[in-house]
Amino acid sequence: MAIDRGSTLLLEELFDSQGPAFLDELRRVDDAGSLQAFADRWASDPRPWARGQILAYLAAPLASPGHEPLVKRLFKHAEGCKDDELMAAFLLAFDRLVRRVRRIRHRWDASVNAVLDEELLVCVRNTIPRARKGKDFLGRPISWRGRVKKGALLFSHRTRHHLRRRAWRYFRRMGFSRPSAYLEAVPRFLIAYRDEDLATGENILDSWGLMNALFRHSPALRFGASQVRVAEGHSLSELSSAPRFPVLWGSAEALPRLFDLVLEARSRLVRVWAIKTLERLHQERLAGLEPLRIKRLLEHDDEEVQRFGADLLTRARGLSTLPVDGWLELLGTESVAALETICRLFEANVGGDRLTLTQCLAIASASAAPVARLGAAYLRIRQIGPDQVRELAVLADARCPALAAELASLSLGRLGAPEVYDPDPVSRFFDSRSIQVRQKAMEWLVENPQARDDARLWARLLETPFDEVRHWIVTQLEARVSLPGAGPAELVPVWCSLLLAVHRGSRSKGKAIRQLGEAIRRDPAQAGSLLPVLAVALRSVRASEMRAGLAAAVGALQACPELEELLKRHVPELSTSLGEGGR
Repeated sequence: MAIDRGSTLLLEELFDSQGPAFLDELRRVDDAGSLQAFADRWASDPRPWARGQILAYLAAPLASPGHEPLVKRLFKHAEGCKDDELMAAFLLAFDRLVRRVRRIRHRWDASVNAVLDEELLVCVRNTIPRARKGKDFLGRPISWRGRVKKGALLFSHRTRHHLRRRAWRYFRRMGFSRPSAYLEAVPRFLIAYRDEDLATGENILDSWGLMNALFRHSPALRFGASQVRVAEGHSLSELSSAPRFPVLWGSAEALPRLFDLVLEARSRLVRVWAIKTLERLHQERLAGLEPLRIKRLLEHDDEEVQRFGADLLTRARGLSTLPVDGWLELLGTESVAALETICRLFEANVGGDRLTLTQCLAIASASAAPVARLGAAYLRIRQIGPDQVRELAVLADARCPALAAELASLSLGRLGAPEVYDPDPVSRFFDSRSIQVRQKAMEWLVENPQARDDARLWARLLETPFDEVRHWIVTQLEARVSLPGAGPAELVPVWCSLLLAVHRGSRSKGKAIRQLGEAIRRDPAQAGSLLPVLAVALRSVRASEMRAGLAAAVGALQACPELEELLKRHVPELSTSLGEGGR
């Protein structure tokens, strides 16, 4: 099968036109001579697009055959121009080239007269073979390349070690000659390390630039000419913050850089190192951080960062003078673990007299349980005047399921007081999206005599879209002679909605059918609108519902025989039996 080697002409055209397929075509080209010439043009191109393509090229594995001259030329150009951003990208790319694996070696030990097993770290043979030149049988010059294994990378292992040492040397010299630039440049490549780059202990040891930057002075490590080893009697679990240039990292200028590392680093190792460095070298400065700046830590996905932020917030100065709006912003943190700490500090530093009723209601309506519980505590002890009590109706929309029933009970207890009772705010709790709120509202209505006999409130409940409220209304009608302000005409929608729920059975259906029959017997003039509803029960496939419907129909006919013709019209399949029964 022919190998697609790419086209240098197409590559040049895509480069000039900023084509989206530029990098794909570049990786197909394997002519080292052409790529070496192209590297100078690419490196000196002033367009931001060209620079972005270099960064994108380095972010992917260096696994394209024939690209050794291209990578070296780009690297030397960045080094000569003192391009800190590109050098950070090169250091990361070169660190990813070296990945040793664990192997077991069997060794004879004459002192114990036995074979011992030793675990070693060895380099994998994954180098892309270089192109070879020669002549064919006609004497024509040709070139060929050996088989490229899956996962093979550029450069021999010796060259890889050299390149990553040289990349780190650039930053090491920068630490002496340009200290401020060092604090800005090193975090660039530290942020870019991913957890998959440091998945195992050997991966960590093979990250030369990272180990030199973060753990150069660690007693648990031994740095050789090209490799890092664990010191005798130590382990990687003993690693702690021991950076190169500790004085620089301990300066005030380093604080925001370390803070950004905690927030933005893509690997846990770098985040933990930054946290430990902050705690060791910036203890006093951390206490002076603004609480709203600490909030960014509390919103991080990593639980370790959240705990660090919660600890900083506990030690922060000026919490007692933080404006209420600032506290409310902290309460908007999504981390439940951090919210426990924030709520505890809020309660200790913010008195109820600093909060308005609107703010208390907003806190109680939060979806997070610690925040909603805090709001409920403030509302429980707050004195609310008659002119403000209607505002409690917003708690019908409480978003925390664990506190919804408690907040509904608290609100309805005050809204239901005789001196302030009004059906308008009360009815909102029956229309709440929370089933806990609706259930608590139904329990409250049974116990409140004023609301229990309020025709205006019952008229609104009859329009409810919620099944459990309709079932409850039918149950209440079963226990009472009638509902305030609700005659058969008003109850028809409730009965219809129950009987037409054909996808399930319900005890409330039997109650509704009996109530239909009783309504027809009490007022035969309503039979024209009620019999079509009763016909639904008579045609039910559930025997219990059909029997209840027959009993209601017979009872209505016994009380008012003149309804026979009307019933035949709505249920013609019963005409024969009804006629025989009449004779």
